[in-house]
Amino acid sequence: MSDLYDQIVRQRGSFENLLARIPGFRGYLENATRRTADQMLRAYIADQLRQRIQRFVSIEEMLLRRQDGLRYMTRSSEVKAQLQSYRDRIAAAVPEFGGFASAVKVDDEALERIYAFDEAQVRYIEQIDAALDALEQAVARVVEPEPITQNEENVDAESESTASHENDMKEVRSFDDELTALERLIREAQEAFALRDQVLTNLHKTYSS
Repeated sequence: MSDLYDQIVRQRGSFENLLARIPGFRGYLENATRRTADQMLRAYIADQLRQRIQRFVSIEEMLLRRQDGLRYMTRSSEVKAQLQSYRDRIAAAVPEFGGFASAVKVDDEALERIYAFDEAQVRYIEQIDAALDALEQAVARVVEPEPITQNEENVDAESESTASHENDMKEVRSFDDELTALERLIREAQEAFALRDQVLTNLHKTYSS
């Protein structure tokens, strides 16, 4: 298995934590509720991601208030598309776990494993929030530059132009860095969701035999 798989399993999610976040979630202990639990988890994550996409759009609008903000939009749109793709994949997923769904009894280790991957998806929402916070702060620095002091006004035109260009480049790098960090996080979350599907498929095979 991958390093990410091992990392998620070590973090060990719990039914109680999921219950606190997802209203009506009843977990996978009873076979009659397993498909519903999967659907509720995915619906919750998809809705949370929808809200984050809306926030991303607001950040883009904030960026566009800068006169040259349009030049950042190609890269921003690429990352937003990845976030949308992640959300759509979760919303439309149809995992193969018939054997797991119909099994009368499932061992505790199997339940802990799926809870770990479920809770990992919840944690990624929190991490995306933090990444969006950082992105918004980076954009705010671009949109609202610090006021010019009296001393800065006395700088000759050529030096002022050079300093302005250098500051702008630093702001661009800061924005790009935060955007790249968000992109890496989305890719990792997508990989984790694919691993969750794999866990469910393996459980299906185990309890079908």
